[in-house]
Amino acid sequence: MEQRRAQHLYLRTGFGESLEKVRSALSLTRSEVLNEIIDASKTCSNLLIVPSDYYLKANKKNASVEERKAIGKIQNEYNLNLNLSWISKMCTSEETLREKMTLLWHGHFACMDDNPMHAQNLNNTIRQCALGKFSDLLVAVSKEAAMIQYLNTRENRKASPNENFAREVMELFTLGRGNYTEADVREAARAFTGWNYDEAGTFKFHEKDHDTGIKEVFGKRGNFTGEDILSLILERRECAAFIAGKFYTWFVNDTPNKEMIAKISKDFYESGYDILHVLKKLFNSEVFYNEANLGVKIKSPIELIVSTARMLKLEYTNPFPLIYVQTAMGQHLFNPPDVAGWKGGQNWIDSTTLLYRLNLADKIMKATDVKITAKPDNDSIDKRDVEDLQKMNNLSVSFDRNNMMDLLAGKQYEEIKKELCSFLFQIKDFSEISSSIGTLGEKSFTQKEFKELCVRLMSFPEYQML
Repeated sequence: MEQRRAQHLYLRTGFGESLEKVRSALSLTRSEVLNEIIDASKTCSNLLIVPSDYYLKANKKNASVEERKAIGKIQNEYNLNLNLSWISKMCTSEETLREKMTLLWHGHFACMDDNPMHAQNLNNTIRQCALGKFSDLLVAVSKEAAMIQYLNTRENRKASPNENFAREVMELFTLGRGNYTEADVREAARAFTGWNYDEAGTFKFHEKDHDTGIKEVFGKRGNFTGEDILSLILERRECAAFIAGKFYTWFVNDTPNKEMIAKISKDFYESGYDILHVLKKLFNSEVFYNEANLGVKIKSPIELIVSTARMLKLEYTNPFPLIYVQTAMGQHLFNPPDVAGWKGGQNWIDSTTLLYRLNLADKIMKATDVKITAKPDNDSIDKRDVEDLQKMNNLSVSFDRNNMMDLLAGKQYEEIKKELCSFLFQIKDFSEISSSIGTLGEKSFTQKEFKELCVRLMSFPEYQML
C-alpha cells in the first residue's frame, strides 16, 4: 500500500493509527490490511460502567430527600463516566471498525435517556449488532428501553395511538421522506401499541394495550404487530437505498454518488442486509481510494479527539475536560441535538467551533485549561462541586515519547517535518504548509520541540480533514 491510502483506510474504517502501524501496512496489499482490520473487529467487548444493581438504587420506593439527591449524583457520575469510557475505548481498542460503526449507528439511531443503564444497554446493543444484519440491529434498537422512552412508545396504546416512533422509524431510521404516507404512519403506530419495558429496562409486550385490529401499511393488510411492520419496511428496496446512502456519505464522501450508492444498495438488499458484506465491497472498491475522496471529509469532534490520541499515541490521563471539548465542538456523546442526530459534514464548522478546533492541539499537547462557557446540559456539569469542577477543567495527557521520536531519530529537521506533514495531512502537496512553519531554532530535536512542531502542524485547517 501507498502511505496516504493506508492512512485513508485506517482513518475511514477507524480513527487513524500510529506512524509505526501505518509503515507496517506498506508491505501488505489493500485486501490484507482490510482483512486485519475486519478480523480485529470480530470480537465485541461491551461498556460495563453502570452496575446491574443500579435499577434497585434508582427505583427505590419511599426514598428520602437525601437518598434522592445521592441517586441523582450517582446518575450524573455514571453518565459522565459512560461518555469518557467510550472515548477511551475508541482511543485504545483494536476493534476499530466495530467502534466506528457503533459511532455511525449512535448518530443514526439518535437517542437520549438520562438513565445511564438504558444508555449503556442501547450502546452495547448497537455495538453487538453493528457489523451483522441491519434487520437484527433495527429490531433490537427498536426494543431498547432508551428508544421506547425517547420516542414515547410507552404512551402508544390502542385507545390513544402515539405516532412518534412509527414516524421516526420510517423517516429517519429506514426509508427517508417521500417513501411512506401519513396513512402508513398512522396504521403502523397501531401495530406498535403495547411495546413497553419493565423496571429493569427489559422489553415487555403489554397485550392489553395492543390494537389487534386489521391495519393497512404500504398497501398490505393484516393484523400486524410491531415486528411485522419492521419486516414490511425491510422488504422495501427504498430502505436498502437509504442505508446505502448513509454508508457512502459516512465512509467515502459527503457528496452522494448516485451510481455507487445504487450499486451498494443492490448488494445490501440482495445480501439480506448484511452490513459487513457490503462494507467489504465498499472498502475494496476503486471509488473508495479515488483521489477525489481522499482528505475531503471534515473530522467529527469525536473523530478529532480520538484520532489525535491514536495517531500520536497519547493517553488522556485526566479525560474529564473532554466533556467540555465535546460540548464546545458540538458533538456530545449520548446527547444528540434531536432525534435526527448530528448533521455532520460542513455543519461541524462555524466561526466558534473552527477557532476551538484549531486551538485544540495546543490544549491537548500542552495540557492547558479547557474550560468553556456552556449552557448546562443533561450531565449537569456546571452544577458540580468545586473540587469536581477543578478536575473537569485541568486536562492531563501522557505522551508516548518512544512512539515517533524513535522512528524519526537520526533524521534532519526538514526530513522530520516532511514525515510529519505526510502523516498528519491527507493532502498531496503540503510544501506550502511545510515552508510556512520554518524552523524551531533548535539544533537538537527533543520531545519538547517535537510537541511544538506537532502543535504547529495540527493547527492548520488541513488537519481537520480525513
